[in-house]
Amino acid sequence: MYRFKHYLVMKTYFNQKPIVKISLIFFIAYTIIVVFKLALSNYIVNNIYSSLISKIFTLIIFSLTLFFFLERSLNLFQINKKKIQRIDFFISLILIILFFFSNFYSISKYGGTELFKLEINNYLLITIIRTIISSTAEEIAYRGLIQTYIDKNLKSNYSIITKGNLYATLIMVILHLGFFTVMQTDIAIISLFLVIISSIVLGYIRTKTDGIVAPIVLHISCNLIHILSYQLFLN
Repeated sequence: MYRFKHYLVMKTYFNQKPIVKISLIFFIAYTIIVVFKLALSNYIVNNIYSSLISKIFTLIIFSLTLFFFLERSLNLFQINKKKIQRIDFFISLILIILFFFSNFYSISKYGGTELFKLEINNYLLITIIRTIISSTAEEIAYRGLIQTYIDKNLKSNYSIITKGNLYATLIMVILHLGFFTVMQTDIAIISLFLVIISSIVLGYIRTKTDGIVAPIVLHISCNLIHILSYQLFLN
């Protein structure tokens, strides 16, 4: 009886605190992904194949989390064309251009990493597939799960830059702070700035289109710019 009452109290608390609830759900899913990735590295030596498998697993986990915890989640896979304006295409184009010049600066100054050069030259198709899967998984997690859940459960979302958008951006920035451990400081700062800008823009597009299809396409396009930049400037 005590356990049942305790369960009801906890359930009521989480229902009243949507940010706490969705954060807990997200980080449980994220922890499962990290554990799987670490375990996988013990069995598959080739980095490109282990990375591809981990991205597929990430997509599966975030998709299942979305479908399980969000009502009518399939409705997210749509585009409401009636609300789209020319300014939205302009904003999306500006974001893609920013990604292009960021990659140009990085490659022209530092030449890129040897690992990524190897992947581009020897595993181009797998790298493209991995990029598409990874971008899709991130949009399902950030715009599909986090932003949608918070916007549905918090009041006073009158701005086009919603509370869910801002919180999803915060989580995305925190999980990308690792840039400073693998990149030169100036590149890490530029990349983190792009994460903030792109996350807000993707969240804005999600709100305008009432779905995550358009953000997925834009996210994939921005990340493919990275591959295209290597192809143009290093080969």
